[in-house]
Amino acid sequence: QLHSLPLIYLGYGVFGGMGWGFGYISPVSTLLRWFPDKKGLAGGLALTAFGAGGAVASPLISTLQNAFARPPTFLGPASEIALSV
Repeated sequence: QLHSLPLIYLGYGVFGGMGWGFGYISPVSTLLRWFPDKKGLAGGLALTAFGAGGAVASPLISTLQNAFARPPTFLGPASEIALSV
């Protein structure tokens, strides 16, 4: 059940903005300052690395979750958990 749609949007926007700010914009602006004569190359490589990181991390995380993740035991046995209210 969704309690507050504006709060969901606000949280998504704040955390998404922080993620982009820390994970992409800061390194790219730093690279552009480090390589002022090759700004296009530096920006392109940073964008490539950012995208490739997501492409590599997604299957890796999925594989690790399938191998090591266990359902929480504090809820009780899975057969006794009701997922609907």
